[in-house]
Amino acid sequence: MKIEIHADLVCPWCYIGKRRLEKALAAYPGAADVELTWWPYQLDPEAPNDPVPHEQAYADKIGDPERAATTLAEMQSAAAGEQIDLRLDLAQRVNTFDAHRVVALALAEAGSEVQHRVVERLMRAYFTEGRNLADRAELAALAAEAGLTGVDVQAHLASTAGTDDVRAQLGEGRALGLDSVPTYVFERRWAVSGAQSPETMGQVLMTIETAMLGGGGGCCGGGGGGGCACSA
Repeated sequence: MKIEIHADLVCPWCYIGKRRLEKALAAYPGAADVELTWWPYQLDPEAPNDPVPHEQAYADKIGDPERAATTLAEMQSAAAGEQIDLRLDLAQRVNTFDAHRVVALALAEAGSEVQHRVVERLMRAYFTEGRNLADRAELAALAAEAGLTGVDVQAHLASTAGTDDVRAQLGEGRALGLDSVPTYVFERRWAVSGAQSPETMGQVLMTIETAMLGGGGGCCGGGGGGGCACSA
């Protein structure tokens, strides 16, 4: 089963959703046959490369400091439930285009397992350590820590390599009508949005497995298009 995850690296719910999907997979009998790949999404394509405190950027976007504080507290609580040390007081919002180039490079050069580790390292660096995901030296160091070796990440980022591919992937997400993340696309036929609970994701995995085996029913009646929603 192929699962494509559309996410932004500075999206708290994407990090929480990642943990919940991993829990679901740990309990799923067919996990050995699941291939995860990550696709780019930018919550704010116009974000600057100069860091802005995450909490400030979010409050500015919401336009209501009290509501923003309440939502951030809810994120903190949900993250703690997944053993994520969400330090939004340290996180620095930046443009994530180069970070997505690194994620794409990891898949192309080292495969989906290393790509998954790179995503985890970049998210932890952003949400727990307050690292700058627009700094190319930082990105290269973090990618190496995650196991992306044998490739000069800084040289890659200093060139235009991979930029057209990432732009095309961002465009494909828009063409699918994605307007929120995380969104999980299964076999390019069924989609689930949001940081669903491990239990819900486990039900989704079993439902899709049944549909793939010709059991009928399930998501979009066992057929459907890439933009359909799968309910568990």
